[in-house]
Amino acid sequence: MAGAAPTAKPAPFLKPLDLLDRGVLLAESSLSVVIVAVMIAMGVIGAAGALLSIQNDVTRAVDDVLMNGAIWAAFLGASFATRGRKHLAIDALGRLLPDRARRVMVAVASTLGSVVAAALAYGVYEALIEQGHAVDEQVQGMISSGIEGARVDRGYQFQFMIAAGFGLIAVRLLLHGFHELMAAIAGNVSPAAPPPPAPASGELKIPHEEPDGSPSSPGDESRVAPFEQAGGVEVIIASVALLVPMPLAIGTIAFIPVVVASLAAIASLLVPLYLRHRKTKSIEATSPVPHDYAVVKSPIEPMGALAGVAAVLGVAYFGVQHIGDVSIGAGIAFFAIMALMGAPLFTFLGGLALFLWVHGSDVVPSTPLASAVEDVLGNHFARMSVLPTIPIFTLAGYLMSESNTPKRLVRVARALLGWMPGGLAVVCVLASAAFTVFSGASGITIVAIGGLLFPALIKDGYPEKFSLGLVTSGGALGITIVPCLPLIVYGIVAGLQETPPGVEHVELQKMIVAGILPGLLVVALMAAYAIVVGVTKKIPRSSFDGAEAAAALWEAKWELALPLVVGFGLVVTGPLGAASLT
Repeated sequence: MAGAAPTAKPAPFLKPLDLLDRGVLLAESSLSVVIVAVMIAMGVIGAAGALLSIQNDVTRAVDDVLMNGAIWAAFLGASFATRGRKHLAIDALGRLLPDRARRVMVAVASTLGSVVAAALAYGVYEALIEQGHAVDEQVQGMISSGIEGARVDRGYQFQFMIAAGFGLIAVRLLLHGFHELMAAIAGNVSPAAPPPPAPASGELKIPHEEPDGSPSSPGDESRVAPFEQAGGVEVIIASVALLVPMPLAIGTIAFIPVVVASLAAIASLLVPLYLRHRKTKSIEATSPVPHDYAVVKSPIEPMGALAGVAAVLGVAYFGVQHIGDVSIGAGIAFFAIMALMGAPLFTFLGGLALFLWVHGSDVVPSTPLASAVEDVLGNHFARMSVLPTIPIFTLAGYLMSESNTPKRLVRVARALLGWMPGGLAVVCVLASAAFTVFSGASGITIVAIGGLLFPALIKDGYPEKFSLGLVTSGGALGITIVPCLPLIVYGIVAGLQETPPGVEHVELQKMIVAGILPGLLVVALMAAYAIVVGVTKKIPRSSFDGAEAAAALWEAKWELALPLVVGFGLVVTGPLGAASLT
């Protein structure tokens, strides 16, 4: 089963490490907010410039700002997700073991995952250093040829964030491994969740859940802003962490952007902290997280955990030094077992790819680590113009899911289509398709739309299996209609592939157009099937209410305008402008 590993509650951190890590998390979140805000602003400026045919230094810098901002936002977000164990993982083996053994397995998987993340960080760093040497040689060649003052592209300097992001992920995975081992040695067992209360007679309740399956409510910790959970200590740690990139960027073209973004992020923390102190006479967190720190009962616990982590790292180091002696089959089996133990999927895929490149074969020669990751930094990927659409569309989908958009879409569809045969089922189909288009995640659609409509479908008399199939399959509807993220990601990856002579190269713009008709056809077929079920099961219909339809349309006016905004942006400014306008 894929999900966030581990299946049980992660082991608590030691208090000093927990405070330090939460401070770094706060720094990452505040810097991400600044970067995404700048990306959206620059995207709108670029779209306006393209629409009005304006060309100046600002509009010419839009592409670089968005591409580099996408890289920074992506790796800051990936590092942030590591703390909450939100990376996709296959936790099949852990489910079969008792809690103590599961913790040991998760610790080993996390430690091995940290080795892969560290290898990726080192490979990216070495590749960028080599690229820097190549640029310096190019400059020296120009000077020796009498060419001075020529501009040389040093945009690669922004990509050191990739190495830093992988490095932070490696450290966090290592911390998880250490604390899981310490909890296993101490014999700490995750408390079993209490059984949910039985629903009242005739009542079917489906609690709202987050995409990872955890229950969610307005007071849930996962729905509270990070700053509200932070006190003065975390803010100070975050501010210091935000100062670290500045000296590292001295002498690079990234220095000024890094200084501006870091200072803006620090201001976004210190100003609210000052206002909080003025209001409450305190700098403590307004919504503090539960204090669930690891308690050391004996020195054996941390020492044993350190020894265990060191042993796993030692075995990994030995394997890396003798990688040529490992058969390809054994290497594939090792990474497959690592994935089944609960290591994040990206470490399984990335580690396996690095192993195959570095190991080589009779046909493919062994490739140095830096060269193995070099293609990721090339112009055809890291500097693709459509790459920044992913975080921007993701933000749009998140805002929609958090702003009661599903309820408004369901109200509109029900007001307009509830009178039809199978009206409520058709509402479910259309609302699911519309929400998936903008959220990009079928799981979120199933929870958001299904949580609203599944009880209503059962109440209206639809068969339970049909209702369950409708809300679960509805999450996949609209996945081929822009701006759905899987379509964009697939278009980006497909566009990277080498095409043989005579075969047309995949272009994202053409894929967007090609996906519209199949997507609409699938939605129409599902709606037709829903109508058939409504007729054959003699489901009662509701009468059309003009006043309710008008009120529902007015309430959802902004959501209903989004397809027009996206279509206008695609035609006039391209995918990037459409994402920014959305």
